[in-house]
Amino acid sequence: MCNLQLCRHILLHTDQLHKSSAIPRDATQPVKSLHCRHETFSMAKELKIKKGSRLGSCHVVEDILGEGSFGIVAKCRNTETTKIEAVKVNKSEEGVLEVAMDEIAILKRLRRLNPDTCNIVQCNGFFFDKENICISFELLDLSLQDYLQEKNPRGLTTRELRPILHQLATALSHLHSSGIIHADLKPVNVMVVNRHEQPLKVKLIDFGVARLVSAVNQGDWMGTLHYSAPEMLLGVPFNESVDMWALGLLMVELATGCQLYPGKTEYDVLRFIFETMKLNSLNDIEKYMVQDPGYEEDQKIFVSLIKSMLSLDAGRRITAQEVLEHRFFAPSLHQNSTDFSARSPVPPLSALRSTHTGLIHKYLVISMQRDKHVQHTKLCRFIDIQVMVFLSIITVQCRTKEASWMRGEMSLRTKNQAKSLQNHPTMAKMWLSVLEEIYILYLSAKMFTRILVCNMEI
Repeated sequence: MCNLQLCRHILLHTDQLHKSSAIPRDATQPVKSLHCRHETFSMAKELKIKKGSRLGSCHVVEDILGEGSFGIVAKCRNTETTKIEAVKVNKSEEGVLEVAMDEIAILKRLRRLNPDTCNIVQCNGFFFDKENICISFELLDLSLQDYLQEKNPRGLTTRELRPILHQLATALSHLHSSGIIHADLKPVNVMVVNRHEQPLKVKLIDFGVARLVSAVNQGDWMGTLHYSAPEMLLGVPFNESVDMWALGLLMVELATGCQLYPGKTEYDVLRFIFETMKLNSLNDIEKYMVQDPGYEEDQKIFVSLIKSMLSLDAGRRITAQEVLEHRFFAPSLHQNSTDFSARSPVPPLSALRSTHTGLIHKYLVISMQRDKHVQHTKLCRFIDIQVMVFLSIITVQCRTKEASWMRGEMSLRTKNQAKSLQNHPTMAKMWLSVLEEIYILYLSAKMFTRILVCNMEI
């Protein structure tokens, strides 16, 4: 009871996030399909909640909508307002309580946003039912995952994808402008307001693992494996750009009916990502999309937009606001618009988003003005340190025999590329292009800058 009283005090008197270094993985597992009406909900039995049960002082359970390791989601009637609401009942376990407290803190910060125009689920408040924390939300129709299976498991057309993408980009734009990372964007966390209305209206839900950008710690792992950005899987610093990576994967899944990067372990997902980028197979997405006669050009632009979301370099990944300004949403596709897939390999100094990356950029600029011999020697050292960092991270992340094979191949490629640089000092100006050729473009400067700064004299 002491822990519960502490939770009550924190939730009622502060908007601060719970200071936990990591989120229990079990507490972030998805809710079971809301369409399986025949399914037996064991968690509801464990919590002794059934139809007719009363939650708190004024919520009467009318149905069990779904469950997860966190608890259950129940359809309830509010006896004070007579409205039907969706109530998320969180178990009174230590890890689950922390996640629930974090979610409430984030939802409090989002109260200033209009839930309809910002495409974010409306929260009606929270209350306690015995020792369980309950959060009340507006009742929505079904998840995007269930909608896809009901509509067409093979994927949606470009015309159907357009309003969904625009609304999700709108939601993320408002979140990111508020300094919040959702960190768990996936089809089951996007709800359709009413499946019978067109164009489809959707809202973003589940802020259980959401974090303030300023509160993210290096090494934190959040969200769902299949939708995690490479920088998150590698345990290096990340920011709100991880949501854009997840948005790209979500849209590919809606367009093709399949997950782009499935896998049971972090290594499996990373291997899918590396091979896809190496073979440039993202261009093939269009072949697997549902054909929409008369909208072929729209499909090409859609794929180009997806590729800009799935950039391995987080610093070059398109932002939510840039998505909204993309020509995919222009009244006429012939209007001029920025092509984010054709950006300069080396971003301008104004585009650098961290102090450490700026130091690396400054180091390269100064080196270009020095003696050529010193210049290309330091550049080779620069590349050697990058590859060393990459191999050390991969060794920790990959626990299979294939990791050893990858390390051997990478070492060979690195040796050949470094030798080529020593023979051709003029290639120093193309350092980023060289990195692309040796298969480690996905490690952006932000991922290993801190280690580089510690090992180099700038």
